[in-house]
Amino acid sequence: MKTLLTNAGWSAAAHLLERGSLVLVSIILSRMLATEGFAAYGYFQMTVSMLAAYAAMGLGVTASKFFAESDQQSGDAMPPLGTLWALSVLSGLLMALVVLLVPSSWFESGLNIPSWLLAVGVFVLSLGVIPGGGILGLEKYVVATWASAASSVIIVVGALVAGRLNSPQSAMSVFIFASLVQTAINSWLIIKVIGLRPLLTGLWIGGFQIRRIFRIAAPMATISLMTSSATWFVGRILLSGPSGHWQFSLYVIGLQWLALVLYLPGMITRVIFPQLVRVRLIESLNASLQTSVILHQGMMLASITAFVICCIAVVGSPWLMCLYGSHYTSYHWLIMWFMFAALPQAPAGVLGNGIIADNGQWAWLFIIIVWFVLFIVFTWSQKNSGAIGAALSYGLASLIQAVFAYLVAHRRGLIRVGNR
Repeated sequence: MKTLLTNAGWSAAAHLLERGSLVLVSIILSRMLATEGFAAYGYFQMTVSMLAAYAAMGLGVTASKFFAESDQQSGDAMPPLGTLWALSVLSGLLMALVVLLVPSSWFESGLNIPSWLLAVGVFVLSLGVIPGGGILGLEKYVVATWASAASSVIIVVGALVAGRLNSPQSAMSVFIFASLVQTAINSWLIIKVIGLRPLLTGLWIGGFQIRRIFRIAAPMATISLMTSSATWFVGRILLSGPSGHWQFSLYVIGLQWLALVLYLPGMITRVIFPQLVRVRLIESLNASLQTSVILHQGMMLASITAFVICCIAVVGSPWLMCLYGSHYTSYHWLIMWFMFAALPQAPAGVLGNGIIADNGQWAWLFIIIVWFVLFIVFTWSQKNSGAIGAALSYGLASLIQAVFAYLVAHRRGLIRVGNR
């Protein structure tokens, strides 16, 4: 339990540095750049992040699993780490070429963003997919925090310089450079821990290696697309309903706080994943019991953390809504609805990682499909209820998801009733 809390703390610190620096950069640039320049930087950051996520194809989670397995396996059983890394680089390069070849109007949206800079940004962010996932799999959270700190310092200092130069393109370049530095540090650590030989030995793109990678990457890529698209589809439903723009604005506010509830539980979920992967490689009764212990601890910590955050925010919910303007004060319990709707997701995420660690990624994909369909259908059936209806739909769909995940985990022997 102590190790779990320590690792979760370092993981949270790394992500807080990244998120905090991006927020600080937005504040700096919004004050120092013209409106159009700041919009161009924000759009650039959003676009390269989205395209890099598409290029990742679920390889980040695959990297976490393979690197977690690497110290437990050898010979032919050794995960194809080199092949995985090469595929990620090729995928990023192809996406960058797509950005260069398609009409610039597809991405620029009337803003002054050079296509070559977008392409470079997509490629550099794609380079960080495998090192980022590998660090998680190797459980090197302290170094990951230092890498995040270095990247954060660079991006904040660079934003100050770019602001003084009144140059959005300079801010974009700094964003790319900061990502490259973080990737370089993570890559250096992986090579130091794993060694070059296992990476180069496994650098062979063949049918067997590709199948082994995409047995995990294919369902994970689909899961990523569905979870990231669900909120967009629900937003479209709200826009088509009564007072569409108003309800959509409330929905956006609610999602921000829903994400806040799941932030720390998400760190716990990430931390236990490599532990579960290693334990599941050992086929014994003791390993089965250990898996159950890890999952019970993870679910308990994630659920308690989410509930405490909810309780704190609910107390201040009316005041928090005032921060968005007086015209939102009549919806002073909106934040409460969205935060409590997030609660079932905390244990569901832990169970999902346990299922994936047990090579049940296709089973988890089925659970996500059920959640996706229910979320959309529930929201559509009560779109006249607006943002509150969306919150209730999310909560109900997530509750069903958590129940399904528990049943699947229990059936696979990952959860033992009465385990302590």
